[in-house]
Amino acid sequence: MSLLCLVFGRNSKKGIKAAAVVTRWWCGGVLRLIGLKTFIHGGPIDFSGRLVISNHSSYLDILIHGAVTNLRFAAKKEVRRYPVLGMLIAPSMPIWINRESPVAAANTLSEFSRSLDMGVNLIVYPEGTTSDGRGALRAFKSTVFQAVCGTDYPIQPIITRTRIAADGFNPAWYGDMTMWPHMVRLLSHRHWHCDLYVLPPQYARPGETRKELAERMYGYMNDAVKVIDSGDGDAIAGLLD
Repeated sequence: MSLLCLVFGRNSKKGIKAAAVVTRWWCGGVLRLIGLKTFIHGGPIDFSGRLVISNHSSYLDILIHGAVTNLRFAAKKEVRRYPVLGMLIAPSMPIWINRESPVAAANTLSEFSRSLDMGVNLIVYPEGTTSDGRGALRAFKSTVFQAVCGTDYPIQPIITRTRIAADGFNPAWYGDMTMWPHMVRLLSHRHWHCDLYVLPPQYARPGETRKELAERMYGYMNDAVKVIDSGDGDAIAGLLD
């Protein structure tokens, strides 16, 4: 990433676009090393300039999403200090979210819009934390939706389901789990499979507030989760049309 900054200029349009490509290579390479295969349902996945929203259950999500399309991550500022997560996100020249400062929050939203204007996909996890990856989603935080209110930026919902291992081990990392023991156990498995359900793009409605949009997207994706978890092939196919 330092080389990209030297060649294109830090935080420049070319630099950010190049970083999104490098992120895809980097994440794809790591997934091959750990033996994780992704199955994409719906699509196509090679879109651009969309606000991508997904449920969030593990640090694996970062690799999975980064490997399937060119994108830039947006994450709370504390993540940059995490020994593993910060390293995984870094190649995308992420937008670090600071919820404690109104000025920083305004700058963050401006950078969100700038990324989308450049045609770079921006991915956020509106649940704001990880879960066990099963069943209903957590309520969505509304702040990230401000960037698309009153615009025609597409919102790209994705449901991410990493399959539980044959021995019952759940790859989700959540609650008060310690990362290193979880990673050691995860890496002891030779193969992983993840299903990505790419739902039809959505748009903010005229006059819709960020809270209204967040609630609507939550309801839409939570209903989609119920259909997907039902295992009804025809219903899932209809959902993805």
